[in-house]
Amino acid sequence: MTDRDLSGLADGPEDLEFLRSLDLRSSITVALNARGRIMGALTLTVGWSGRRYRGEDAHFAWVLSGR
Repeated sequence: MTDRDLSGLADGPEDLEFLRSLDLRSSITVALNARGRIMGALTLTVGWSGRRYRGEDAHFAWVLSGR
C-alpha cells in the first residue's frame, strides 16, 4: 500500500502515523451489503507477514460482505 493509500484511509495526522507503523502490504475493501443496500465497508489488510492477497481472497471477502 502506498502512502497515498494510507492518507486516504487516515483520520488525521496521528492516525496516518499509526497506519504507517503497521507496515501494511496488501488490502481488500468490499461493500457490506444487507438486503440489497450498501451498509458500510469491510477492509482486510496484511502487514508485517509480507503475505499478499490473491484473487481467491478477494472472492472470499466479496462472499463474506454479503452475509
